Amino acid sequence: MKFSLSQFRKNHKFIFFLLVSFLVLLNLFLLLQMRPFLSPILQALQIVSAPLIASVIAYYVFKPFVDFMNKKGVPRAASVIIVFLAILALIGGAIVFIVPIINNQVEAIIQEFPSYWQQAVNFFEEEIGADFVAQILETVSQTNILENAANQFQTVLSATLGGIGSVISVTAQVVITIFTVPFILYFMLVDGSKIARGLVKVTPTQMKSTVRKFLSNVNLQLGTYVRGQIFVAICVAIIFLIGYAIIGLNYFLVLAIIAGFFNLVPYLGSFISGLLAAAVALFQDPILLVYLAILFIIEQILENRVIQPYILGSQLNIHPITILFILLIAGSLFGVLGLLLGVPAYAIIKIVVSMAFEYVKEETDLYHEDQGHASQAAVLKDQD
Repeated sequence: MKFSLSQFRKNHKFIFFLLVSFLVLLNLFLLLQMRPFLSPILQALQIVSAPLIASVIAYYVFKPFVDFMNKKGVPRAASVIIVFLAILALIGGAIVFIVPIINNQVEAIIQEFPSYWQQAVNFFEEEIGADFVAQILETVSQTNILENAANQFQTVLSATLGGIGSVISVTAQVVITIFTVPFILYFMLVDGSKIARGLVKVTPTQMKSTVRKFLSNVNLQLGTYVRGQIFVAICVAIIFLIGYAIIGLNYFLVLAIIAGFFNLVPYLGSFISGLLAAAVALFQDPILLVYLAILFIIEQILENRVIQPYILGSQLNIHPITILFILLIAGSLFGVLGLLLGVPAYAIIKIVVSMAFEYVKEETDLYHEDQGHASQAAVLKDQD
């Protein structure tokens, strides 16, 4: 009798699922064992990862504008060029109008830092005791903590970067990323849909619908998250810019930009930027802490009740506690990059797991509800 894989799959769904799972795990194990041989490939991926990640983020930010102009009859390539020109205009405007203000405020922070330090020393002398503070300062002076910390930092920096050669390499990588991102972004915006169609085209016929659904879900999740987080960060920066200016907080522009940037990291970012603003308010005028607290309450209400629900909606559907755990794990493993990319990476993994679960439900009888139990449940429901 001729063996038929499709017939075996139909008659032994659970066994077939176990075999497929075993083969997948076996392949992962073999890949881990081949890691030394894959190091050149991993190094190549590490080189191209920064431009690719930056290009993907920019792609999801600017794609709606390109799609809008394309629907209005503007050729896609021309739409991309118009978007690029608009970006250059915004960068030029920022350099002319915003950068000088930021530069002045940063210089003011550097100049006034000794004064802030002296205020902190005076505060602790009054609250804790002058003798205790003097003893701490003398200990710091004798042990040269700052000098030792600087030396340790230089040692770590040299060990991490591997000397001047690695510094040059890192600088070259940054320069390459800056110059390659526009080219990658251009082709992604012009031919991005062709990439997805090409992946579906080379997929076996039975898996085309699954791959198409997977790509569609990933595109929706990433697009929603990237555009949402950046737009929310811009709104938060504007809210704090107006609020800081109204209450008269020093360095309001720098602090507002920092608040917007840190807001890209969910929950933790707002806490860090809030501490910085509170420190400035404390040294400038303690009464500003009251106004700052009111401002933060207003900002949180606007962000959580108005901005985020309107922009992000319920597309991601990730619990805040889950996000905090993701940030803790991804941050400890991958640093700043993990904090920025941990949530979207989890969203993709969640799609894979949910689709795998749907496959298990369809291909096995593990989650098939018994008819007797179903009818009994229906009777009990009617009796209620």
